[in-house]
Amino acid sequence: MSRGPAAARGAALGLLLAIALAAPAGAAPEVRTGSSSDPRGRPAPGDAVRAAFAAATAPGLADTTRVRLADFLARYGRHPLARDAHHELGLLAYAKADYATAREQFRRARPPSGGEEARYWEGLSAFALGRPRDARVLAQPLARAKRDTPRRWDAAYLVALSWAQEGRRPEALAAYRELFALAPRGGEAAALYQAIRLARELGRDEEAGQWRARLLRTAPGSPEAASLVAEEKAAPSGAAHRADSTARAAGRARPGGR
Repeated sequence: MSRGPAAARGAALGLLLAIALAAPAGAAPEVRTGSSSDPRGRPAPGDAVRAAFAAATAPGLADTTRVRLADFLARYGRHPLARDAHHELGLLAYAKADYATAREQFRRARPPSGGEEARYWEGLSAFALGRPRDARVLAQPLARAKRDTPRRWDAAYLVALSWAQEGRRPEALAAYRELFALAPRGGEAAALYQAIRLARELGRDEEAGQWRARLLRTAPGSPEAASLVAEEKAAPSGAAHRADSTARAAGRARPGGR
């Protein structure tokens, strides 16, 4: 039985969050406590702010960190490190499933240009709020960046999921094609599994076969590969025959295929 939109979005969110946390984040601000400009040894004003930010983000309970960051923003709200404080508050809110607050904090963390990490998390928060179009608007520029960046693959995956969440299956399939043209990342097995099912629903058996072969080749021991094989074995004979046919078609499409 197929799951409803909320359940499907929840499963996608769990996967996206795992990918997001596994990916390298943007460079953390350098925090120094020694003086860089005063020969008498007193901390320079910038050093004092960096020290305050380091204290606000020191390990501790989430609620305590939230209070310390709010205090930092009250004192240094115009300092460039305020964006980093908003980003940290966004992560804390996201962890509590307070996605509306998280989205607003990530929005405040974004600089006028750049800010890939905050932009991606803002898109993730929008997706969690059930706003796939907003998520796509935020993620698409990252997904189509000309240079490879730490979030390009993640953003391209979010774009595909956002189309699927809206029920725009042809657009979702096109987004998966763009995704698989990028260098693979840790979540590729799940993306391939979803794309295979989508391609079969749309009658794109040749593409489904190619992606099936890729999944079984690159992640044969993954839960997604096991689920795919199990589904095919349990499928009616017609569906199973189609899976065999697409697998053979994929083999012929590869160089050297028979």
